[in-house]
Amino acid sequence: MYLKPRLYRLVQTIVHGDYSNSLPRVQRMLQIQPGEVVVELGCGDGGFADYFMRQGCEYWGVDVDPARIDAARRRFPQANYLLADAVQLRLDQLPRSRNFFGHLFLHHIDDQACRNLLQLLFAQHPEATFVSVDPIRPDPWFANPFGTILSNMDDGRFIRTLKDWRSLLQPWKCEEEIVSYWPRCPISAYFARLTSSPVV
Repeated sequence: MYLKPRLYRLVQTIVHGDYSNSLPRVQRMLQIQPGEVVVELGCGDGGFADYFMRQGCEYWGVDVDPARIDAARRRFPQANYLLADAVQLRLDQLPRSRNFFGHLFLHHIDDQACRNLLQLLFAQHPEATFVSVDPIRPDPWFANPFGTILSNMDDGRFIRTLKDWRSLLQPWKCEEEIVSYWPRCPISAYFARLTSSPVV
């Protein structure tokens, strides 16, 4: 179910509030320093741009949706944006960075696209860190039927169970944190910090 930028922002605010839970955790996991470049893949309407700019970072947001890039530019015109498909992104389109993250991004692309993206990123930037924040599909479904319903309604078609997230990201060095948003939202979030290229 595709949501226009304004409605999407409303839903995200209901679920995540002011991102006070997510933003400091992403920053800590990236270990980012003031003055560094941070790149968000699947930036939507740029909800994280202001936070990172206030930390003294140079923020770049990448999204394939022209409407959401336009909304991001209206909200935070001092940030940098690139209209592009992150899955097929040429990293030479961006300034060099070791800090990449996707907030509610990987559950929009299938397993092979995820692997291709991460392989490309770490091949071109071996020193990079990628932090992913995505919802966890309840497993078994009947343990959390409301969470399962919300998972099925999401416009991301690849919300994975915790087991499936771990299997997908297993080739990379991964540090994980599982965060509950209960009672605001019945779906927990999977924070994963990935480093180094996969073992062949």
